Amino acid sequence: MKSFNTLKKILLFFIVINSLTILINIHESYALNNNEEYLDIDIKFDMFEASVQEGFSQDVSSLNIGLPSPTWNIKDVEINFTNIEFNIETRIIEKNPIKNVAIDKHNDGYGVQIEISEPALLYGVQIYGKNVSSENKPIYVYISGFDELKNAPNNTLYGVPVLLNMPYSETATWHTQSFTSLIPLQPGNYYLVIDGSAIGTSPNSDYYWYFNDIDPVYPELCGPD
Repeated sequence: MKSFNTLKKILLFFIVINSLTILINIHESYALNNNEEYLDIDIKFDMFEASVQEGFSQDVSSLNIGLPSPTWNIKDVEINFTNIEFNIETRIIEKNPIKNVAIDKHNDGYGVQIEISEPALLYGVQIYGKNVSSENKPIYVYISGFDELKNAPNNTLYGVPVLLNMPYSETATWHTQSFTSLIPLQPGNYYLVIDGSAIGTSPNSDYYWYFNDIDPVYPELCGPD
């Protein structure tokens, strides 16, 4: 297994900052007569200033807002987010395939552990393998839950199983498996499963799934089993 596609968020932000009302006491003096008597008047007036910041940010959980002056005292902030986009991201789970396991009449399927570190919508996966079958027995790909005690798939199914997309070829290569609808996944561990149980006792169905057990990207995850 190589990778899976998720969504990542891109946002364009527009920030307006209004400063706190500034209160200033000004003393104005007026000479009334030759005895130099004075009349002091305290005057308060408001001064409003505004600052606009625009920018582009990607995959962040906070924004740093710079102030025009260190003397500003913020009273309120108006933030407008526009052009929020979600793009597909390819997450590499494994690469450099070295060995393979056979899915045939003796082995009806395999699974590999995947770890999701943040909420994701799964579009599909890429599997490295080859199909040298002379029959078209249905093979299915799906995402299941993870049994931590057995380090194996459990009975929880996420999304709908799809037919394995792996045309006949004697040369192994990457094959994209697209799910019929997005699969929402929360952070945690799951299993990618290739289910070949429909092969039964057929001697003419042979699929090979490649993996790397020498220097895997995530050695702590369970390989094809």
